[in-house]
Amino acid sequence: MLVQFDFSILKEAVKNGSKMANKVRATPLYLSIDNDTLSVKVFDADLMTQIYSCEIQPSGCKLVLAFDVNILSPLVNGAKAKLFTIDAFDESSKVVSVTLDGVSYKLRSLDPSEFEEPSIRVPENTKPLVFRNGELRNILKRLKPFLSKDEYRISMQCVNMEIKDGVIKFCATDSFRLATYESKVEYEDELNLNIPEVAVNVLMSLGDEIAMYFVKDNENAVRKVVAQSENITIEFFGIAEEFPNYKPLLPDEIIWKAQYDAHNITEKIDSMNKVFNMYSPGSIQKESERAAAKLIFDIHQFDTKLLSVGSSEEVMAEATIMNEVETTKERICINPFHFISIAKSIRSSTINNSVIIGKTRNRANLVFVSSDAEPEWLYVSVLKLEQ
Repeated sequence: MLVQFDFSILKEAVKNGSKMANKVRATPLYLSIDNDTLSVKVFDADLMTQIYSCEIQPSGCKLVLAFDVNILSPLVNGAKAKLFTIDAFDESSKVVSVTLDGVSYKLRSLDPSEFEEPSIRVPENTKPLVFRNGELRNILKRLKPFLSKDEYRISMQCVNMEIKDGVIKFCATDSFRLATYESKVEYEDELNLNIPEVAVNVLMSLGDEIAMYFVKDNENAVRKVVAQSENITIEFFGIAEEFPNYKPLLPDEIIWKAQYDAHNITEKIDSMNKVFNMYSPGSIQKESERAAAKLIFDIHQFDTKLLSVGSSEEVMAEATIMNEVETTKERICINPFHFISIAKSIRSSTINNSVIIGKTRNRANLVFVSSDAEPEWLYVSVLKLEQ
């Protein structure tokens, strides 16, 4: 046996590395051991670099290996072992013998010299932006469902983060739905950053305390970000495309609202949405039905009738839900799959479990969905008024 170490750090590196793995070319993972120090580095020059390091039992071993994350991922992600053992390494053939879950494997190492070994330099004399108690993870978890999946809308495949006048604002949108969050922050500099989805995924996996350093260009724009958490350091580039100007959409004066129990409304709509899942998974017919689906809120003083309408304009399901507060008559229409993702996201962390739908005087074609328990969270969905 050459060396044995805690498997969790390699597993974490492979899991996060696979999130940015390139399917066309190798995404290299460096594994280096220098007696009592283990370092695992994963990088893609166009996206980000991740470095994991920790102390291990002194091994008297000095070793540098390189693997393609795509090759390691199936082996590592399903393993249950607590320890990873490197039994032998043949320098001439680059074959590594390892033991995992009581099974011996032979892996062929890439030639580390063929790749530029990644490194991250933490900016000096720069005050970091620090998130504590899992705050950044919770924010990104709430906003991630609202990122665009359209490969041609790069400016929406990110979470926008802006700091100005002591206030930090986050926003994500796919043009149908929009989610924002803001709070006060102790950070003097102003900045605007579009965090790409791959970085969002990795940041969500980091520890409760994260320190972020920003490297700016000559025009004071953020060029790249270095984030540290415990024994993990990552570096990533922001998306350069300009984020949509969402601020004019935000509500000023709410002139009408309806309020529902979050659990009841999500259960009802989830059940009603089953009528759109009767087609084969992934079928064109199913996808077209989901895209054309409508959820009509026929709102009265004390209750609301919910109507699911398919592409043929036929009512496919209906249910009634009680209003939590009295309101005035209104009739609105929305895609049910857009709405349910918003309602579930609110429901996941609210205390009073109420979903509020509101309208403003100057945004007749928008409905604003928020929670009475967390008024700083605002969800916006573009709706069509039912004639």
